[in-house]
Amino acid sequence: MSQQRVALVSGGNRGIGREVARQLAGLGYTVVIGARDLERGDEVAGELGEHVTALQLDVTDPESIERCIASVGDQFGRLDVLVNSAGIVGGGWSTSAADIDLDEVRGVLETNLFGAWRLTQAALPLMRRNGYGRVVNISSGMGQLSDMGGHSPSY
Repeated sequence: MSQQRVALVSGGNRGIGREVARQLAGLGYTVVIGARDLERGDEVAGELGEHVTALQLDVTDPESIERCIASVGDQFGRLDVLVNSAGIVGGGWSTSAADIDLDEVRGVLETNLFGAWRLTQAALPLMRRNGYGRVVNISSGMGQLSDMGGHSPSY
């Protein structure tokens, strides 16, 4: 088992997650990019360097989460940092929560809230096994009450 710290970044193949993965790799972490599209994840991992790898991860799919965490444990024997960066924009751009399609809201909550929660629950035993772990949850300005203005009620 390596003593090098291991970080899993959900949604690490694009946007903020990709930048977090790049910076963690630059700090000497072994980085696992969790990506719904493994081919795209592999492509980004190749661009970010030799200490970056990708695993298929869909935070809305409990089986995908379990497979990903099991793979991290099998390959590296540890997980030191989980960055919950996977997220979607949606839930309508209604001006009123009274008019929003709740199925759209449910989709956003399933990914952005329950996905991160579910992934954290699955990752904690692996972190605890090694007596160390950090969980970082990434959000956007859309979640700030001062900026909401009713534009995205799912937040």
